[in-house]
Amino acid sequence: MTNCVNCGAPIDPTVKSCTWCGTSYTASSMNFFKNQKTRKGAIYPFFIGAGVFFMFYLYGFAFDSFSETMLVNLSPLWFCSIMFGIYGFIGEKAVRFVTDGKAKNFREGYSLWQRQTSPLVLVFGLFLFFPLNFIRRLSALWAAFVGALFWMILLMLFIHGIFPSL
Repeated sequence: MTNCVNCGAPIDPTVKSCTWCGTSYTASSMNFFKNQKTRKGAIYPFFIGAGVFFMFYLYGFAFDSFSETMLVNLSPLWFCSIMFGIYGFIGEKAVRFVTDGKAKNFREGYSLWQRQTSPLVLVFGLFLFFPLNFIRRLSALWAAFVGALFWMILLMLFIHGIFPSL
């Protein structure tokens, strides 16, 4: 038995792909987005960094260039970018618990991650990471996409539904 280079799950050397993540365990034939090192080292940090940069640019340097309405309408872009990265990192931890055999599915992996964090993160996680409780697919990218989409929809409803009446 060897371990998958992507997720670390034990695999049979005679099989061409990992049974957990579905990727080939030869680095030369691995898809860019299915490579865990690429996701954790480039994709998620890029989205977090881009979101933080865009937030500081909007509110720190270009604040006078935009109207209040435009600043409010641009807020979901930087916020959802940051959320995509955070949800991606948490999704990677949940997937890792499944591939290590500590959890049976993504939901159990996420709940195991919650139990191993601090009580403060647990309390905020119940609200902030609410969509992760409903993910059935064993994919950190899918978790990141669903989390970012959830917050994008929620922010757009707030901005266009509640905010104008304030």
